[in-house]
Amino acid sequence: MDRRNIYWWAALAGIIAAVLACCGLLVATGAWLFPFSPTLLTQATPTQTESVALVPPTRTPTLTNTPLPPEPEPPTPTNTPEPPTSTVTATPHPTDTPVPEPPTSTSTPRPKPTDTSVPPTPVPTVPHNTQPGTILSMGDTWYADGIELRLTETAFYPPSPPWGNCYVVRFKMVNKSTSLVYFSMDRDQFWITDNLGRRYEMQGKFHSEIFCRHIEGYSPPIEVSIEPGAKFDYNWLDGGWSVQFYDVPITDPNVTLLTVHVSNLSRISKAEWQIPISH
Repeated sequence: MDRRNIYWWAALAGIIAAVLACCGLLVATGAWLFPFSPTLLTQATPTQTESVALVPPTRTPTLTNTPLPPEPEPPTPTNTPEPPTSTVTATPHPTDTPVPEPPTSTSTPRPKPTDTSVPPTPVPTVPHNTQPGTILSMGDTWYADGIELRLTETAFYPPSPPWGNCYVVRFKMVNKSTSLVYFSMDRDQFWITDNLGRRYEMQGKFHSEIFCRHIEGYSPPIEVSIEPGAKFDYNWLDGGWSVQFYDVPITDPNVTLLTVHVSNLSRISKAEWQIPISH
């Protein structure tokens, strides 16, 4: 074999060895490419005086495939339970159950026994007493232990010569007590005062009319008796009586109030009524 060929094959072998070493196949490929050893090469050229030193090929470290650690598996997603959906359950409204009416009784009612007892005798109610010092008005009633005295009306009459003007006051009395009452009635038990402080005495006589009666003289005291529940009947009329007063200056613009006084009449110690005068 020619030396040039040997050199060419040696260079080619080095290149191939380097390539194969990179791929990790140097050993197997080298045995296939180089079936001869360096000793055979030297024996083939006995006449060459120069000695050729063959550089042993540089051994490239074998690459080992280190397995990569397995990639971590992605975390398995956990199914988070959704919050329970609230459900509104409609509560049914109670229905009115009609209550059956009780059966109509067909029994015949028994007649009530007849009350044969004698009803008690009703006792007259005694009203409260009017407090002393009370001032009443026209139409009011004074109460004193079952005796009721009411001023019912007044009347004014102009002068009639030889008499002056006349002012008439009318009363009614009722016995609401349970006993018979006796008393005496006289002219000094009735009088009038005005707002100027003047006093006017009763004149004439007791009578049953509301008009003025010009009678000479004065009425003597009258003895009176009234049964329980009865009225004082003067001259058997409507149970009232009148007293009259002369020369009361009712037309005087300074007189604006009259006060009628009654004292010591039956169970009444003193009663008063005020009558406004308008001008």
